[in-house]
Amino acid sequence: MTITRQFNYDDIYLVPQKRIVNSRSECDISVQLGDRVFANPVIAANMKTVVDWKTCHFLASQGMFYIMHRYHNLGNPQFASQVQDSQEKFGFASVSIGVQWADRQKLEYLAVNGTFPEFLTIDVAHAHADQVAEMIKFAKETLPTFVIAGNVGTPEGVAFLEDAGADCVKVFIGPGAACTTKKKTGFTVGTVSCLLECAASAKVPLIADGGIRECGDIAKAMACGATMVMAGMFMCAFDESPGLTMPIEGSLKYLYYGSASYNMKRDSKYIEGKDILVPYKGSMKKHIEDIECSLKSACSYAGVQKISEMYEKNIPMISFKGED
Repeated sequence: MTITRQFNYDDIYLVPQKRIVNSRSECDISVQLGDRVFANPVIAANMKTVVDWKTCHFLASQGMFYIMHRYHNLGNPQFASQVQDSQEKFGFASVSIGVQWADRQKLEYLAVNGTFPEFLTIDVAHAHADQVAEMIKFAKETLPTFVIAGNVGTPEGVAFLEDAGADCVKVFIGPGAACTTKKKTGFTVGTVSCLLECAASAKVPLIADGGIRECGDIAKAMACGATMVMAGMFMCAFDESPGLTMPIEGSLKYLYYGSASYNMKRDSKYIEGKDILVPYKGSMKKHIEDIECSLKSACSYAGVQKISEMYEKNIPMISFKGED
């Protein structure tokens, strides 16, 4: 057995480089995924307490990418109508599925009815599995769609999903604020370490899923090789969020929980997620503006004009981990 030292976002910082822009306003934080360009690299996690169709359509109206969660009936005519509505209003639709037989039936329903979401995410907590590879192949045969698959935590996992036909891979196991996987199972990976290792050999874009606590973590993820980042708690508790806000001890709190928590299905077998009461944050639009200003500043410190150039810049990193 080998023991490898791993690093998370909190363990490293980026070293400032020579600035090449006169103002951060010159910096471009847009990113490309598939054939589309989005305003910034942030994706609100495809979780029931983070997004619903209202949230997804708001994000799309801001030029952002979204992924609708998979806890819905894809075979429902109303859902197909939502997909069609998104395509007409924003030019694309993006949905999630699992890997069960019912999920195959959902894709067949969409195909028969001529509803083709441009982006499809196969959403599984541990996706380095034959069942996921088979679902990727089935999806590609059934719909003309850009397939995102995950999550995996190793370069081998990324290569496995690439070989199965995934167009993009979500990485990380267990870094989310509401995720208890590492405590319940003993398995996890360091966010920074995982990204650096996977990006070194990846042939498709990577989405860094989880562990985002502040805007600087997004910049760190981009510098480590992510094309986009996914965030749950960081992107919930807003006016546009779908969950429950309640007054507690004189302040408003938002109930946030993981997709593998008891609250999802009221089933005690769901033990890899927990509930968190998050302070109410107000307008998501202001939050997005803060993200975009922060990332433009990060570009100026990185010595790049485009955020998509941060990984190629090979920015030095420093760590104070273990120091007094």
